[in-house]
Amino acid sequence: MQTPFADKQWSDRFKQLGNLAETAFEDWAKKNEVQVERMGFRGSHLPRNAMLQLPTHVKHTPDYLAYKNSRLKWVECVGTADKSRFKIRLSKHEGQHWWNRDLEVAYFLYHSPSDSFGWTTWQDISDEIVGGAPLEHFNVDGNSYYVIGVDPDSWKRL
Repeated sequence: MQTPFADKQWSDRFKQLGNLAETAFEDWAKKNEVQVERMGFRGSHLPRNAMLQLPTHVKHTPDYLAYKNSRLKWVECVGTADKSRFKIRLSKHEGQHWWNRDLEVAYFLYHSPSDSFGWTTWQDISDEIVGGAPLEHFNVDGNSYYVIGVDPDSWKRL
């Protein structure tokens, strides 16, 4: 029996798809004349044990800095197969709290089957967690993640 995509190791999922959400964000930014600077780790060449030694906030550096109309913010790209929810690892949420202290962290949500996107913020996610978002665990590595609800009608075509 074939392992469901969501249950595969991150490295295997990345090899199969790359990061569709980041590519979609870059396309969106270009169309909307948003200046971006790549940050974060992209398919890091560091061994896993080296990544584990990094402070949580460094491991979870947002993907981009985005600038438009004199406003600067962090952007984290998240792909999802379900328009009604997405998953965020507990460690990522905790690590990105550090980044959100001085500059808003916005999440670009990308649904590849419909080529559509949505937005949320670190604060919105925190509010949903406080409001009782379910905490679950990945089968592959046991890491904890929150299931964050999204209004399916809020998505826009890319």
